[in-house]
Parts: sequence; structure tokens; C-alpha cells
Amino acid sequence: EKCYLQAIAIYRKQRGSEDVTVAACLLNLGTLYNEQERFAEAESLYLQAQAIYEKVCGFNDLNVADCLNNLGSLYNDQTRHAEAEPYYLRALDIYAKALGSNHPRVAAALYNLGNLYNQLDRRTESESYQMRALAILENAFGFDHPDVAGSLSALTLLCRIQERADEAVDYAKRAYLIRRRNFRDGFEVLSEKSALLYCRFMQEEAANYLSTLLDFTDRIPQWQETIADVALSVKGQISDGIFARHRITAAQPDKAVSELADSLRAIRFSLASLYMDGPDTKHPERYRKEIEAANVEKERLESELARKSASYRRELEQWDVSSQIVSALLPQNSILVEFMRYNYGNNQGISEPQYLALVLDGNAGLSVFSLGPAALIDSAVQWYRAHFQYPQMATLQDYDKISEAIYDRVWRPFADKLASASMVLIATDGALNLVSFAGLKDDGGNYLIEKYPIHYLASSRDLLRLTQDTPSGEGLLIIGDPDYDASRAVRKSPSNAARGTAIAPSVGLFRATVLNTLHRFKASRLGATRGEVKRISEQWSHNRGTESIISFMDAEASEENFKRECHNKRVIHLATHGYFLSNELIETICAGSDQAGAENPLLLSGLLLAGANQHGKKTNRPGSEDGILSAEEVAGLNLEGTQLVVLSACETGLGELKSGEGAYGLRRAFQMAGARTVISALWPVADLETAKLMEKLYGSSNTNLAETMRFVALERLQELRASGQSDHPANWAGFIAIGGWQMR
Repeated sequence: EKCYLQAIAIYRKQRGSEDVTVAACLLNLGTLYNEQERFAEAESLYLQAQAIYEKVCGFNDLNVADCLNNLGSLYNDQTRHAEAEPYYLRALDIYAKALGSNHPRVAAALYNLGNLYNQLDRRTESESYQMRALAILENAFGFDHPDVAGSLSALTLLCRIQERADEAVDYAKRAYLIRRRNFRDGFEVLSEKSALLYCRFMQEEAANYLSTLLDFTDRIPQWQETIADVALSVKGQISDGIFARHRITAAQPDKAVSELADSLRAIRFSLASLYMDGPDTKHPERYRKEIEAANVEKERLESELARKSASYRRELEQWDVSSQIVSALLPQNSILVEFMRYNYGNNQGISEPQYLALVLDGNAGLSVFSLGPAALIDSAVQWYRAHFQYPQMATLQDYDKISEAIYDRVWRPFADKLASASMVLIATDGALNLVSFAGLKDDGGNYLIEKYPIHYLASSRDLLRLTQDTPSGEGLLIIGDPDYDASRAVRKSPSNAARGTAIAPSVGLFRATVLNTLHRFKASRLGATRGEVKRISEQWSHNRGTESIISFMDAEASEENFKRECHNKRVIHLATHGYFLSNELIETICAGSDQAGAENPLLLSGLLLAGANQHGKKTNRPGSEDGILSAEEVAGLNLEGTQLVVLSACETGLGELKSGEGAYGLRRAFQMAGARTVISALWPVADLETAKLMEKLYGSSNTNLAETMRFVALERLQELRASGQSDHPANWAGFIAIGGWQMR
């Protein structure tokens, strides 16, 4: 706003108040105010811009049409439909006369009028305008352009209102497939942060498709497989793509494959640019030819790369996830419960987040359950999270009420489907990432872990990733009882130096914000972790014989040593403090600072290692670290071959929640780096209890991690009950395992 006002003042002074550059700035500022719902101010600016353009350029100028179109949208947003119509109609007339009746800007005007008439219940006119808009866009851009998807979505809504089920589903499917293809073309050339932002277009179209399918309740049994395929194909898309990038990088393809991959990235970038730039106003006919040529070249490169690269073939296979593929990958007698949080949109265009559950077995059995509004489930989980923040104060009586609320809403609907399961795999989403399902109670008062082993997946896509035969690392790296007050000099002394080359520490504005936030906290030593390190080392030596152990404690339990020694290890065990800083916490602490705000959610969580209480002091020299290992740094490591990472620390399973992508925290970061399985905690866990649990975990010879985790939990439950202590889940259910369940 400040910049626009300054620009307007300069142009008025240099060129006069009625110059077209002033009008352009007024139009832009009006759009800003419209987005801020400052409608009266926006309207005034649009009218001023219109008056200037009409005086300087004439009443039939394209700039006048833009002002009219903006005014129509402004009135439509305020439900002033009668006022919006003449502005839309006049804009359409100017566009058609100036550009021809088949120009994309004419299609945009037709689209706006179609939406307006739909809101006015003038369905026949609405459909006529939308069909004309669709035909123009398909002719100008081709059938796979994102603008075509927008037009198809409008027709979907129109058909849903009229209960024309088959037509609505067909339009919604076409729109969804366009967005999927478009996202795939763009994903590879985007940063993860940008991909997360861009992914919302595909997710919104998937939600529209799901909403349409679920709208016609009598047809849901017929469409169950389609519903499942849409949910499974969308969920975890970003994570899966990042994993693929890491795999392809780790595979170190030969020069020919590398050149092909570079060429494919370049042509996808060209496609993305074409979509963003749109057609040349003077020569729109060239646009479709350019898109078609780029698509032909893209398909040629994809085919050639698939022939030459096994990694790329695997990436293609994982792109098209379906319920049948997932079902075939499930272990015998196991059942998968996949949750999805999505925006359900009704036929009035009003959306509301809801949860969906898919239940699949290995015999292609499939059931779909709509779990209702997310607000009810999320509030129950918030209650659950608050209960576990202070485990020593949590009572079983309070917990039973919380458990019942969650069980009733998210488990009871399909509980009978799981009765015969030898193992239940759970792929959570949204707030459900923060729930330890093992500790939920059924109607009989039994914990779910007493009925079957439970294991977690980020999404069903993990099943495809886990089928890949990757080489296993060797040995155990274990770090515990760090000296958080250790100075840089102590950490860098010759006696504490480890093998290898130091990795340069992370820098950046937002990392400085995190350091400033952590400066307000001081970590205390975790005495029990010293015994934990020793007992785990003994268990490892007993079970693994001569397989190596590298352990670090005190000042040696440093970020430098971890980064040097973590590569190609079979198991990594980290017994230390973890942290998770919510956006709200950072914004509160850094109020008024330009540094506040999570540019990268992976910087919000991490582990504290030796020297962390120094809070980054004097660590700006090459090879020095600050003792704060963020999830962002972890994601940049190469942990291919690591079978298991155990995060024996409080709240290491937390992170910023992204619908469809899980918790953006430590456990996800370790998986991104290549770790097959991660064990982490969902709430503060007493260090002595943790040490006992880890000793039993490493002492087990069972290669099925889900069964081992269940055995440890049942043994702990038995101990608590036998001694007359509370069997509250705070005492045994805090750790969850996510990823692979078969240990080599």
C-alpha cells in the first residue's frame, strides 16, 4: 500500500493526475484493497481509474474493460449481483470487439458472467456462458491448461446443484487430472517451499473431486475405489517427490542420464513459464502450438529417461498410486487405515475442512468413511495434546474422556473392520499426526495396542518406497547426555575431534530468529541418558557381535561429531533434548520483528547437542557448529542405508502440520534424508522411563518392529498394573515408529 501511494504521488507530480500511469497504479491499489475487503476504498479507486482511461483512451479501450471487470467482481463479492451484471456485460463487449470473440480474455469475461448467473439461479444462462468459455480456452490453450481446469470446476458446481451426478463427476475428474499433470510438470523445477504453495491448486481440485463424489451418497459404494485412488494419489505428493530427488541424487546417474534429467527439468520449466505467462495478446494462435511442442518434447524425454534410469522408472511408478497397488503391497492379514484431511466444498461453493478414512486390506477389500467436520476432531486432539503437556499431572479419569472423544469420531466408524488384523498400519493426516493410537481405549476399556500391533506410515506411498531394495549401512551411532554448556574450544579440542570433514553450519535470517527464540531457554543435562547409552551399547554388542559401535557423550556429543559419523550407519540413536517451536511462539517472542514468521517449517524443530546453551556464540568460523541440529539440516544429510533412527527425546515427533504432507518436523526430515524408519516421541517423556524402554527395544530379537513395540508396551502395562500404578498412556505410549516395520 505504501509503495502504491508513493508511486501515485510521483506520477501525479511528474505527469499530471489524469495520466494512464496514475490510472494503472489506482487499479493496482484498488485490487489490494479489494483483497483486504476494504470494498468502499477499492470501488472509489476503480471508478477513478475507469474515468481516466475513458477520458484518455476512449470508452472502448481494453484498460476500461479491465476496470469494468474489476468493478463487476467487487460487486459480486459483496453479493451486489444486480450491480455487477452490467459491468461484466460491458467488459465482455469491449473484449470481444477489440480482441475477437475467441480470445482468452473473452473467455474470462464469460466465466465471470457464468458464475454470476449461477448465483442468481439463472442456470441455463450460466451453463451457456461457461460452455462458451470452456470451448474458447480449450481451442486457445489445449485441453490440459490450468485455466481449462478452472472452467471445468465451474461446470462441476453447476451440475452438482442440478444433481446431474455423472456430468458433475466427469467435469471434476477432468479438472483434477489437469491439475495433477500440471503440478507434476512444475514440481521438479520448484523448491520444496514453492512446491508446497503450488501444490494447493492440485489439492483444491482433488478436494473438489472428492466433494463431488461424496455428495451423491447413494453412489458412494459404486465410487469407493475412485475416492480411494484420488485420496491416495494426492496425499504425500511433496514428500514422495523430495524422497525421489534424494534417491536419484544418491544413485549418481551416469552422464547421459544426468543430461536427460537436466533436459527434462528445462522443458518442464518452459511449460510452467508458458502457463504463467499466458498468450501474446496480438498472436494468441501461437500459444497453443508452443504448449503442444513443449508437451511432445517432454513426453519424448520422459520415455527416454525411463528406459535408461531405474530411479526414474521407480519415480514414475510411485506417481500413480492406487488402492489396488497399495492393497497388493500390504503384509498378509494386515489392514491399512489411511486418514485424509481435505476441504469439503458444498454445492453452494462454501468449503469446510473434513476428515476421510480409507480402510484397505490385502485382499482388495476397501471401505470409505466420511468422519465429518475437522473442527470437532481437531478440537479433541487439541484437548489431547494439552493433557499430555504435563504427564505427571495427567489423570486416567480425565484421559478416558479425551480418549472416548477421539475414539468415537475417528476409530469407532470402522473398528469392526479391524477385528482380524495381524497388524494395523496407520497413515495419519492433519492433527491426527499428534495422536498415539496405541493408547486409545475401545468400548470395553481396552487399549488398542492390546488388540493388535500398530505401526505408522507418513502415507500409503511409504509402502512403495519400502519395497525398494536399498543397501543397508553398518554399525550403530549413539549420542547421549550432551554437555549443553560445552564451549566451542572444548568441543573442538583434539581429544574430541572425530574422523571426516566438517560440514559448514547453516546460516540465514530465519535461523537467527530460531536462535534468538532458543536463547530464552536453557537445557539441563539428562542424567539417565548416560545409562541409556551404556545399556544400549551392551545390548547391541550382545545381539550384533562384532558390528561396530560409535558412541559420544559429554562434550563429544556434538553436532560436529554427529554430522561426521552419521553416514552409512545401520542404526542412529540420539538421546537428548528435542525442541519444537510453533509459529505462534516465535511470533509472540519476536513481536514487532521483521524476522518473525516461518519461512521454512523445518527450522522450527530440532535436537540440542553439546554446546547448545551457548546459543550460537562464536560459531561463525569454518567447521564450527552451534549445537542446535535443526530438521532442515537433517534433511540435507545423506542417510541412505540407515535402517532405523531412534529419537530418544521429548516431542521429536512434532512439527508444523501440512494437510496431506504430515508433520514437517524431525521424523520427516530423517526420512527425507534417507532413513527407512524413525522412532520419535509425541510428548514429554521421563528420561528414566525412556532409558528402560530403549533397553528393551534393543534387547529384542524380533525383526518385526511393530510386534516389538507392542511387546514392550504390553510388558510395561503389565508391570504398572502389577505394582498398582496407573497404566495411563503417558507412562508407555509416547513413542511411535513410522516407516518400515521389518528390521534387517
